[in-house]
Amino acid sequence: MKQLIRAKDRVNATTAGSVGPDLDSPEGWAVRYITQEQRDKFPLLFHLVEEVYGPSSDVVYPPDQASRLRAEIISLDESLAKTNPSDTIFHPWMDGLTVGVIRAFLQILLGEVDVALENGENLYAFGD
Repeated sequence: MKQLIRAKDRVNATTAGSVGPDLDSPEGWAVRYITQEQRDKFPLLFHLVEEVYGPSSDVVYPPDQASRLRAEIISLDESLAKTNPSDTIFHPWMDGLTVGVIRAFLQILLGEVDVALENGENLYAFGD
């Protein structure tokens, strides 16, 4: 399971509790599905939610990268805002997952990124 963690350094990140949404949730899968074909447009967001485990999946975003992640989240949210919130994203594992639910996930994620930026924290996500 991949969880988002805000911390000043890696030592504190390993003992801190997770914050924000579960990155391996169906909503996280949907973000992965949407961004996988556009990795060049959403590289930080895709890496955050991609399904790879072990050290290669670990994410460390210092504030400058967290700021770019923030821009990617906003860009994807604005793109989805052009779609009816009740429309569903088709994927065999995400039956009935609506655009509105995915946008809510992005807003929660954006909130955690904003808190990290306000506090000068890094963002971490460690794969199991």
